Amino acid sequence: MKAGNLIHIYKKLVHKAYYYVPDCPECGSHRTGRFFKDRLTADTDWIINDALKNGELMEPAPEIDPEKQLFCLDCCHTWTEPVYMRLLSLNEIEEEKRRRGTFDILKAKADEAAETGVKTGFIKRFFKSVT
Repeated sequence: MKAGNLIHIYKKLVHKAYYYVPDCPECGSHRTGRFFKDRLTADTDWIINDALKNGELMEPAPEIDPEKQLFCLDCCHTWTEPVYMRLLSLNEIEEEKRRRGTFDILKAKADEAAETGVKTGFIKRFFKSVT
């Protein structure tokens, strides 16, 4: 069996938790996400980046219930609707990443960090200090 076939089978069989946010009811955009309660900690950037890697869009908010408040990146519309966790295959998550444009957002953040010289991540900081 070829390696490409094994990867395809793996991505089809393995499932991960995914919090699906429906398309925007105002403009129909797929680029929708949810707010989370910002506790003013250093974890905020980590939460946002981890969500982007999983194909989800999340933004901190000081006083908004994160499970019921949703937003649209394209038209800035906000609305309330229940968000449920679903188990999606890695292939389905890749599709959500494409639909929501999370890879492009992550790349833009990495490019901005490179331009400003901000080093992120423990491993990068560790190796920069050793070399």
